[in-house]
Amino acid sequence: MSYPHFETTDQGYLPAGTDVLAVVSGGDERALQAAWSTYHHRQFLREVVARAGRGDTEAEQQRSANALPEFLAELDSLAEVTALQALTANRRMVDLLTGRRWTLMRDARESGESWAAIGAALGMSKQGALDWYKRKIAEQEKHVGKTHDADRARAVVTD
Repeated sequence: MSYPHFETTDQGYLPAGTDVLAVVSGGDERALQAAWSTYHHRQFLREVVARAGRGDTEAEQQRSANALPEFLAELDSLAEVTALQALTANRRMVDLLTGRRWTLMRDARESGESWAAIGAALGMSKQGALDWYKRKIAEQEKHVGKTHDADRARAVVTD
């Protein structure tokens, strides 16, 4: 599956002018993380701007007021990501990562890890991890078909 490419800033945020709807509907994990991070960074910057000119001392007030143009410029340089778009990005990112979890479980088994260790890493029991893995393998066979290496996937099921 191919995902569209989205540019990010050096800090990993989405720049102003980015089609955020396209990112949250078609981006890969990196783009989705950028949308999520951009939303939170913009929230932080808004809070800093709202507090500008305040402080316990006159020096603190002056320092924050002097920095205000820099914070406003940074806000303007970032894409406007809504809370709902950030939430959508979060859900898609979790879905993508969870959907690929079974390959890491297979790789861990191939490198000698036990189902108990895999379950512990995932916050579940040995049996829970094994059952989850088996369900995902069945889904892969159903939806991916011939491109899925069923023999390799099944080879790690037994302890």
